[in-house]
Amino acid sequence: MKNQIKYFALTVLAVGVLIPIPASLAGLACNIFLDGPGVALLTAVPTVVAGFLAYLALRLLKRFIPDTLGRGLAPVLAVFAYYELAYAVPLVISDFDASAFEMTSSLALPWLPLNFILYFMGDQIAYVFVQLGCFVAQSLVVAAVIAKNNPNTPWKKGIVWVLAGALVVGAGVAGEEYFHWQAVLRPDNEVVRIADEVDTYDYLPQNADNKLQVLDDEPTTTIDSDYPKIDGATAGVPVYGAVAQALYRNISWDGDETTVTCSKTAQAYERLLIGDTDVVFAAQPSKRQLEAAAAAGVSLSQTPIAREAFVFVVNADNPVESLTTGQIRQIYQKQITNWKDVGGGDQQIMPFQRPEDSGSQTIMEAKVMDGGELPEPLKEEVASGMGGLVKQVAEYRNYSQAIGYSFRWYATVMTADPNIKLLSVDGVAPTVENIRNGSYPLTVDVFAVTAGTKNPNVPKLIDWTLSPQGQAFVEK
Repeated sequence: MKNQIKYFALTVLAVGVLIPIPASLAGLACNIFLDGPGVALLTAVPTVVAGFLAYLALRLLKRFIPDTLGRGLAPVLAVFAYYELAYAVPLVISDFDASAFEMTSSLALPWLPLNFILYFMGDQIAYVFVQLGCFVAQSLVVAAVIAKNNPNTPWKKGIVWVLAGALVVGAGVAGEEYFHWQAVLRPDNEVVRIADEVDTYDYLPQNADNKLQVLDDEPTTTIDSDYPKIDGATAGVPVYGAVAQALYRNISWDGDETTVTCSKTAQAYERLLIGDTDVVFAAQPSKRQLEAAAAAGVSLSQTPIAREAFVFVVNADNPVESLTTGQIRQIYQKQITNWKDVGGGDQQIMPFQRPEDSGSQTIMEAKVMDGGELPEPLKEEVASGMGGLVKQVAEYRNYSQAIGYSFRWYATVMTADPNIKLLSVDGVAPTVENIRNGSYPLTVDVFAVTAGTKNPNVPKLIDWTLSPQGQAFVEK
C-alpha cells in the first residue's frame, strides 16, 4: 500500500508539474527559434516532449508501478481530468472570451509560458488540445510500460478508455467553439468592431529614430516659442508629427510628452474641448463630438489641410474587386450577408467595425451609411486587441470573408500587409490620381481643428501647412 501511495503521489507530481513545465518551455523554444511556427507545431513539440519525459519519469518510478493498468493510469488520468476541466470549463462558461485566459492560467501555472504564446497568437482553443495531446501521449507511455512489465494486464481496454475520454473532452470543447463561431458569423448577429494597433511613437518627433518625413529645404516659417500643442488621429500622426518636427525650433524633445501626442481621434477631441491641446489633426468631428462641443459652449473651427481616401479592405484571396456604395451600406446593414451576392464565393461576410467616435467610424457613418448609424457591434473576438484592422482582415481565420475600412495611407503604408487589398468603390480605384481629381467617391478631408485656443502660433502653424511648401510637404 505504501508503494502504491508513493507511486500515486510521485506520478501526480511528475505528470502535473515536472512534465508540463519543460514541455511548455519546449513549446516556447519552438516559437522563439523556429520563427513563430503554427499552432500545430506548438502542439506537437510539447506532446512529444511530454511523452519522452513521462517515459523517463516512469523509468525512475518503475519499482512502484502497480500490476494493473487501471491503478497505473489512475494518477495520470487524475491530472488529465483536472487540467482539462481547468481549461475547458472557463473557456466554455466565458463563451471563449479572452477573459478566460486569466482563469485558465491561474489554474494551470506549469503551462503558463506556452499559454502566453497561444494567447498572443489568438488561439486560446489550443490550450485544451495541447493538454489533450500531452496527456494522451503520457497515458500511452504509462500503458506501454505497464504492458511490458505485466504482459497479462488488459492494457488495450485501458487505452480505449483514455482515448475515449480525450475524444469526449475534445469534442465538447471543439463543439462549443464551433457554435460560438457560428454565432459570430450568423447574419442575425452583430458585426465585430476591432481596435487600432500601430505604434504611434514611431511617428512622434520625441522619438529620435522616428519614421517621419524630413523637409528638404528650410521652412518659410518657424516657431521658436509658445509651441502649439498638437494631438490627433492615428492616420494623421505622420503629417502633424512631421510638421512639428520641421517647424519647432529650439525645443528639447527629450522627455517631452505633451507638445505632440497621438491620443487618437475620440480622446483628442475630448482633450481639445477641455483645453489640453491647441489643435487636432483628424477627420471631421462626429455628431456626438459636435454635441459635446455645443454642450461645453465651444465652437470648433475646421480647416481642411489634406485630402485622403476612405477605403475598404478585404483579404487578398477574395475574388471581389469592387463594390458599390449601396452594396457596402447593405453589407453593414446586414441586408447582404454572403459574398456570392456581390460576385464572390459562397461565404458569409464578416464585416469589421472601428471604435466608436474614431475618425474612420465617423466617416463611415457620414459618407457611407448616409448619416445612419451602424449596428451595435458584437463583443470583440477572442483575439481582440492583438492586432489592428488590417491584420484582422488579413489573418481572420476564415480569410476571404472579412471586410473592414480605414484610410488609404494607414492601410497601405502604416500597416502595410500583402495579404490585404483595397476595393474599388463604384468602379473607381483609390489611387493617388483618383483622390487628387476627385473621381474616387469616398475622398475625404483631413482637418486641423481648433476650439478657441489663445496660442498665437496656432494660426502660423496652420497657415504654413496650407502654403505651397506646406502642402508639398503634406503630400510627401
